[in-house]
Amino acid sequence: MINQKNRILQSISKNINRKPANDSIRLGMALPRLLLQWAAENLTSRQYQVWVMCFLENATQTDIAHALGIGTSTVNKHYTTAMRKLRNALRGENV
Repeated sequence: MINQKNRILQSISKNINRKPANDSIRLGMALPRLLLQWAAENLTSRQYQVWVMCFLENATQTDIAHALGIGTSTVNKHYTTAMRKLRNALRGENV
């Protein structure tokens, strides 16, 4: 399980730092898939829901709070925690 997480994180890091080339469309499709896979494996279900709605669907905190039946401060807390975990993982720190 740890090796799989490390492979995913290495792939994300490699693809983020990669310069656009002829296969930029393929790269553009692979990166969100890798991020989703990492997030699904490393975030709590609520953090994952908030992260997907905010980061991928561009929903506002108010819209997310209404959809999930939680407060906007809770949405902010979950999103901030999710992004901190992702940043730390990309830096090679403990998740």
